[in-house]
Amino acid sequence: MSHVLSISSFLRLWFVFFFINCIQKYMSCKGACLASVGTDQPAEVVDDAPKNLKFNAKSFQNPGACLYTRTQSMLSCDGSHWHTRRLCPCA
Repeated sequence: MSHVLSISSFLRLWFVFFFINCIQKYMSCKGACLASVGTDQPAEVVDDAPKNLKFNAKSFQNPGACLYTRTQSMLSCDGSHWHTRRLCPCA
C-alpha cells in the first residue's frame, strides 16, 4: 500500500498547518483550531461565549478555540459574530 500524497492533497495539508500556526501566533487560542463556516473567520471564540455553541452543526464546548474557513469565497471584511473576535484578513 502506497502512502504517497498527491500534490493537491499535500498543498491542502500544508496550507491548513501553516494557517493554524499563523492563527495561534496572532491570537490567544486556548482551545482547538476548528474548520468552520462563516464570514467572520478567521476568528477566536471569546472566553465568555456560551459553552453550547454550534459550529458546522456540531456542538463544541470550546470558548477560546480558533475558527477558520476552508471556503475562501466566504471571507469578508464585513463579517462579524457576537461570540468571536476576528483576525481580519483585510488588514
